[in-house]
Amino acid sequence: MVKILYTKWDRDLNLWKNKLRHLKWVSEYRIDIIKNNFSLEGKEILDIGSGPQFLSDLLREKGAKVTTLDKFAPADICMDVNDDFINVIKDKKYDMIIMGAVVRYIKNIKCFLEKASLCLKDDGYIFIDEFVHNFFNDVFLEFMVSIGAMEQWPKEKFVSIDKLEKIISKIKDFKIEKIYSCWPLFYLEGKWFEPVWYTLILKKNKRL
Repeated sequence: MVKILYTKWDRDLNLWKNKLRHLKWVSEYRIDIIKNNFSLEGKEILDIGSGPQFLSDLLREKGAKVTTLDKFAPADICMDVNDDFINVIKDKKYDMIIMGAVVRYIKNIKCFLEKASLCLKDDGYIFIDEFVHNFFNDVFLEFMVSIGAMEQWPKEKFVSIDKLEKIISKIKDFKIEKIYSCWPLFYLEGKWFEPVWYTLILKKNKRL
């Protein structure tokens, strides 16, 4: 049974930032990849699974306008990723949707991405990252569990990059623009051996 810590936490953003302070470095990696690929000034971004909003804060510092969505943490939109968030957003169109370590919680990834395309601008992007199961990563994640910073990770079902690529290939609305393999000290573009997590940047295909 997966140990969920978040349901016991108050909707206090400072509490979330303190409890998950060990994860701030992950958001610093994310912003580095994002800013190297995009100009963020004035961009409208939807941060799904925003949690302690470390990444949201960094995006705002770069001039982006960020809307946060989370089931447990304080957010602009408080709802489960599997709920119909499109009806809440309505006619809002974003330049980018960010899904940091969220894809594993989505019940139907293909359906979710097809719906997400409806709230993206024609030249919009989706940023996805996910952890990977391997020996070194599992040791690291167990350590994070031991200090109370994460859920019981090894019992979660991470979505492999191969599975995600296969799903995306069946969606006409998107193509994979870039893939990054990431480790705690560096990241490389492309698919490399035994990363700790991977990042995908999807570009929305313009409708004819």
